[in-house]
Amino acid sequence: MLKQLAENLWTIESSMRFLGADIALRMTVVRLSDSKLVLISPVVLDEALVDALSQLGDIAYIVAPNLMHHLYAEQAKQHFPEAKLLVAPGLPDKRKDLAFDYVFDNQSFQPWQGELNHFVFTALPILNEVVFFHSASNSLIVTDLVCNIQKVDRSLFSLYLQLSGVLGRLAMSRLFRLLMRNKTHAREQLQQILHWNFERIVMAHGEVIEQSGQQKLKEAVSWLRL
Repeated sequence: MLKQLAENLWTIESSMRFLGADIALRMTVVRLSDSKLVLISPVVLDEALVDALSQLGDIAYIVAPNLMHHLYAEQAKQHFPEAKLLVAPGLPDKRKDLAFDYVFDNQSFQPWQGELNHFVFTALPILNEVVFFHSASNSLIVTDLVCNIQKVDRSLFSLYLQLSGVLGRLAMSRLFRLLMRNKTHAREQLQQILHWNFERIVMAHGEVIEQSGQQKLKEAVSWLRL
């Protein structure tokens, strides 16, 4: 359902089956000062959710924020055909079927100037994740860079989370750590993200962090020795 976290900031929760468990998914919705909406990491939308979103504002931007979270972008575009589709670098090569409007880089996206900042985390090429900072609500918005899954039903997915080192805490997957070959580059990029003054962390998987988000993210990546 549509849940408001702060002024001009909402989430929609959904799920998908993976390794015998229902995995929680979260889409983040940001309303800009001109009442245009940004949908970050779309989930499956039914007619009730489409109506609820339309009442919040004009859905102007749909964001596929990394190389894994793109499955429902096309469906969102079908619901909101006038919206621009913005994608992570590398996704146009992976999804040649998607008609995108903009590929993120680390330059400011002018329509959002001063309201929604972004940074492309290229130190983890399997994701090329675009991370966002909503300054009005002091919120960092990530997708898979870190997760905060506190509990799951007994399943292969639970075992997977334990082996990945991410069950019961805010953390980055051990697999992602291994794939992060250039640790110096990763440290530099994480310092860029930590430069933002955020309290809240909204992520695609797990419970939202409402307080001390900046410090908790530092602790989650302490293995990099920032």
